Amino acid sequence: MERINKRIIGTDINNRMFNSVPTYVDFNKRDTNIKVHHYNKKAAVITWFIIICLVLLTGIIVYTYMTQVSIRPLKLKTDELKIVKEYTEICLGNVLDNSLFIAAKQGGYILPEKTIETPFGNTSIGVAKKETSEMQISKYITNKLPSCLNNYSFFQEKGLVIKQGSLVSKTIIGENDINAIVTLPVKIVDNSSNVQVEQFTKEKEIRLGKLIQYAEEILEYDDVGLSYLSALDINTTIIKQDNNIVYVFEDENSPVKDAKYLFMFAKEVE
Repeated sequence: MERINKRIIGTDINNRMFNSVPTYVDFNKRDTNIKVHHYNKKAAVITWFIIICLVLLTGIIVYTYMTQVSIRPLKLKTDELKIVKEYTEICLGNVLDNSLFIAAKQGGYILPEKTIETPFGNTSIGVAKKETSEMQISKYITNKLPSCLNNYSFFQEKGLVIKQGSLVSKTIIGENDINAIVTLPVKIVDNSSNVQVEQFTKEKEIRLGKLIQYAEEILEYDDVGLSYLSALDINTTIIKQDNNIVYVFEDENSPVKDAKYLFMFAKEVE
């Protein structure tokens, strides 16, 4: 009996010991699940980052393209307008040169009030005031410049559509130079853009103001001595004709188209 009881007791103890063993947990599997969870979260963040970068990059590319597309026609029109401006100022320079030749032969006048005939052509009796010369040169430019521009037909034949406004010119005569300023709205028109220039200028290093000053001093005195004339920084030729004395100034400091600049006027002798 004792053996049987011992066996039973032993068996019961073994059963209790077995039943008291804690449940086994697979820690390796749990770690793996945690790692997978963190990996998925990190991958999602990276994916969103890539998407955002692609969207930004696409936006930058589209913006750059659209900007270049919009700027390119404007740049072309600006370059064309620059050529039109240069062309206009070349014409302005030629017309200004012509006006200066005419004014120089006629005592600063484009349209003198009184003239006499000389070996060098007709010239004015007396000399123009500087303001009168400025006004007449400006009027000459206003009348003659459109003929030179010819309605910009050269450019219109190349396909450019050019519109013009009203022309206004102004001339400023200094002692040692002359400035012509022309206000003329010129616009290149097409479907994409309109560009415009309004003012054109030309400067000539012609001493018309100084020559008018010398002429006024000569006209002021009844008798001008050779000592006075020789002191001037110009070459002076004197021609007696009937009751008039014709003065011809040759100014080497005022080149016009590589030609001598001759300023001429007549003084009446009583």
